[in-house]
Amino acid sequence: VRYFRQVADPMKHWPGNENEQKKSLEGIRLFGGTLFQPLLMVLAKYMDERALLSSSQPISVFRGIETVAIRDHVCGRAVDRNQLTQLLNLSIERLQSGVAAEVGTLPDQLRTHLPSDRDFRDAFAEWSCDKTPMAKHILWRIERHITRPGQEPLSDNPRDITLEHIMPQKLPDRNWSHVVNY
Repeated sequence: VRYFRQVADPMKHWPGNENEQKKSLEGIRLFGGTLFQPLLMVLAKYMDERALLSSSQPISVFRGIETVAIRDHVCGRAVDRNQLTQLLNLSIERLQSGVAAEVGTLPDQLRTHLPSDRDFRDAFAEWSCDKTPMAKHILWRIERHITRPGQEPLSDNPRDITLEHIMPQKLPDRNWSHVVNY
């Protein structure tokens, strides 16, 4: 039950103060739904038993899973579910039998199931996000990526981040280029 709570609501129940882990887990929850939950619960238990939850290793693993979840969601569930489920189940079996190398290789294994950069870029350009938490998470992730060392990043608290419309919500029937002044 403890590991389920940690995975179901990482911002509230994930141990420690490692916000990057919590944010990656939140992204997996938002974009991957329940598909990754069994693996995440086994990972949480595995890392907890080996005192790895506060190390940097979970961050790369969680970011790898988050990347697959976001790209798959944006690309319209392009990842082959059967292959991904087989990989996730195999990873769970290996982790439960104590294969330590599984944790380190999991991000690379997951990357083989990603839509290509071009497919993702094309899909992202057309993607319409109707859920504010997803939009905030994507914008937070982009901002984190482009923030330079020494710059103050956005708040990690989603309640501190607001979304504003910078373009009309409905475009006029005629050419809308007059709306934007270059």
